Amino acid sequence: MADLAGFREYLESLGRAELTLQGYLQDMRDFARWFEGTNGVRASGRS
Repeated sequence: MADLAGFREYLESLGRAELTLQGYLQDMRDFARWFEGTNGVRASGRS
């Protein structure tokens, strides 16, 4: 699963609320799960 620590830190630096952080991070985990299942490769967040 993609490492989301950097994304979380970025959102925190923008002053996002905890519930917003949780929602965004869950969405990213769900997307990564879908991406990996569909494409057979790990979603790395890197191009």
